[in-house]
Amino acid sequence: QEKFWLKVAAMQGLGGTGNQQAKDCSFDAGHVAGAPLRISWFLVFFFVKQLIDAMDGSRRDMPVWFRIAEVTGNELLLLLTVLCHEMGHGTMARRCGGEISQILLWPFGGICFSTRPQGRTPRQKLVDGLWITGAGPAT
Repeated sequence: QEKFWLKVAAMQGLGGTGNQQAKDCSFDAGHVAGAPLRISWFLVFFFVKQLIDAMDGSRRDMPVWFRIAEVTGNELLLLLTVLCHEMGHGTMARRCGGEISQILLWPFGGICFSTRPQGRTPRQKLVDGLWITGAGPAT
């Protein structure tokens, strides 16, 4: 665990700032394939709002339990799709020699915070970056 936090502390620039802000506005939701998973509190807020809207009674053509199940199912499907996408980025980062610092799920999608190996040439960094970028949509 200490090794992980040393790597996170070594992140520089906007990645390190975003990583810290992600921790400030989210909670730990466990690990996926060894990568820490965090979920934004704003995502929980939007889910609760959707549940309240489903119970308001404006759609009387369906029972309340069905509307709640529909909202819950849609949210789970969306989160699993985004998680799969972010794991595509993270898995390719690992294959290129980096590690996943954390994965954040938030209302605008997800972010995979990852590190890259040291000592790479600019060309190798570019090629790695292209592979990592393309791996998310490819999953």
